[in-house]
This record gives sequence, structure tokens and C-alpha cells, in this order.
Amino acid sequence: MSSSAVTAKPTDNNIVAFAPRPRGKAVRYIGGEVVRIPVSSRASLPADADETVVEIVRHWRTLHDGSPLPDRSQIDPLDFPRLLPGIALIDVERVPYRFRFRLLGERMNRYHGKSYKGRYLDEAFDHFHATATRADLQSVTERHGLSYRRGQLLMMHEKSFVEMERVFLPFRNGGPKAELVLAYTVFR
Repeated sequence: MSSSAVTAKPTDNNIVAFAPRPRGKAVRYIGGEVVRIPVSSRASLPADADETVVEIVRHWRTLHDGSPLPDRSQIDPLDFPRLLPGIALIDVERVPYRFRFRLLGERMNRYHGKSYKGRYLDEAFDHFHATATRADLQSVTERHGLSYRRGQLLMMHEKSFVEMERVFLPFRNGGPKAELVLAYTVFR
């Protein structure tokens, strides 16, 4: 873990929670461990992060051509073809915050057993508002930084035996605000 990481015991090992902290930091409860990761474009991934997660984050960082956020128009699937099956593009709506699947890679559709393309996450997953996933999505769109998580799944209770590693990466869509989140997920 990086020097900014802190460990402690949460009250329930099955809960993965998000809580904003001063100086743009976030706390995540993962598998009985609290991991503090800066919420910024320069946030460090754990040393043992999956190589494909590291690859997509590295690519996202190369797109920051002097602006706080890369633009959606800079996403070129030819830059990371081997990662496409684990990609989901999520549209961001504000007031109130809602998130809609724009596109899901083949691995994501296979994992879910169907395509959620065009569906709002709160309609696709009844318990979405009670998960840390919603808070993480909102945080990356407001703070323009990445969100990394590894642990048990939050969205599919019937597959709770599966572990995953996931990163959310925000993008603009011509304007100054994050309006799209690229999610990349690896299942184990």
C-alpha cells in the first residue's frame, strides 16, 4: 500500500462504504480493511492492482492535455482493444444525479447475463442507491478524479462469491463538467 493508505476494521466486513474526507481523500472499506486513496487524477493504485487496470488508468492520464479532465471525443477504442470487453460507458445526469449505461463490453454483458445498454443503474439494480457505487460515481464526476475499488460485488447479490477490481474514470463532453464515466472491471 502507498504511504497515504490507512487500515482499520469496519463494523461489517461485507460493507464497502464511501465517505468524503478533507483534502480530497476518500475512505473505502474493502474486505475488512479501510483503504484511503486520494480522489484525484494523480491517485495511486495499489502496487498489486491488475495490470489491465493500471493500463487503462495510464491511458486516461495521457489524455489530460492540460485540462482538468479528458474529453469524451479523445476516447479511441483502437488505443486499448484488449480492454474493451471490460469497459462500460456511463452517462451522468445531474439534478438529480442519475447514471445510465451508454455501452457495455462483452465481458460486462456476459457477467450480467444480459445487456443493460440504455438502462439507468437505479432501474437495473434495485439497491443501487444504497451502495457505495453510487457515491463513487457521484464523487468522480464532482471531483474529476478516479475511483478504484477491489473486493466483493455490490450490484449483483446472487454473484457475491465473485470478487472484482474496478476503476471509474471521468470524462467531459465538450463542456467543463464530467458527463461520462468510463468504468473498467476485472472479475475473479
